[in-house]
Amino acid sequence: MNALQTITIITITVLLLSFIIMTLFTNFFSNVVETSQNEFYHQIFPKDEKKIYLIGSSHTGHLNETYVQETYIDPDSNYKIYNLARGDDTPKIRLAYIDDIVQSKPQIVFYGVGYRDFSEEVSKNKITESVPVMPDPSYYFKEIITTTNELLGIESDTLHSPQIITRYFLHTLLQNENEKFVSSEIFGTSTKPFYAYNKYQELIKTDYALKIESEENPFSLDSRHQNDQIMALKQMLTKFKENNINVVVFTTPNTKYYIDSLDESDKQNFDSIIQNILDEFAIPVYIFNNKYLDETIWYDFEHVALGGEEITFNQDFGKIIQLEIER
Repeated sequence: MNALQTITIITITVLLLSFIIMTLFTNFFSNVVETSQNEFYHQIFPKDEKKIYLIGSSHTGHLNETYVQETYIDPDSNYKIYNLARGDDTPKIRLAYIDDIVQSKPQIVFYGVGYRDFSEEVSKNKITESVPVMPDPSYYFKEIITTTNELLGIESDTLHSPQIITRYFLHTLLQNENEKFVSSEIFGTSTKPFYAYNKYQELIKTDYALKIESEENPFSLDSRHQNDQIMALKQMLTKFKENNINVVVFTTPNTKYYIDSLDESDKQNFDSIIQNILDEFAIPVYIFNNKYLDETIWYDFEHVALGGEEITFNQDFGKIIQLEIER
């Protein structure tokens, strides 16, 4: 057997094992993730509680709802903030739960959107890319992790923590069927049930580290009305309005390196989408995507750190919640 045949066999074996692992993982977690969301929305909330929902992807997940609750919400007001962010969430994914969200009767919904919420992944510089002689197994591993995250709404950091995964399995196996909804370790806390807490999310990177981490953004953004993500978001906004649920849209913060990685056309298309939402629905819209470019508040290339008062975004968001409560 020559070297080429050996490499081919190893590559095929790795891909088959990866596919089997992904299938088993997906089958196990997909039902549990859906069940967890259903349990949350259909739980019996305190009778006088006025729920505030924060909805969006991991960018919204890094908002510290506990800090905002304790610092900006009057404890006698009965308002309670729930951060319902999911890793790799998009409007199309969230739309599947719109009826559950509505029936749980939130007082206010804050919907966070970013550039990638309305975009699709593309391969840039196709002409100049070199074509490998043999398949690269690492590419397929990355594709498997990305696909799994998108299907299940699990952030990549969670998959890197054996302790979190172990606790999750134990929680799932031991939980009583009639138990009131309790967030498992993999899903964070009772006020952030679908997004995993990881202590490393509190770390703030230096500007140099962010610059090293920056990369070309592999997204292309389409602002046309036919964009499925735009249509999904508008369906949800319409549903909220029909059910007398106050809704606020906000754009999530980005690092200057993330902004620099975007094409000018994508920036313009995003601005056009946000303006169109404002014009069509006449709802409050707050712009944060360009607000903190020079501040040292970043966990990574795309996310603010999960901190408290030291993260300006938390302070600003607390103030707009106060404003919307008083509106």
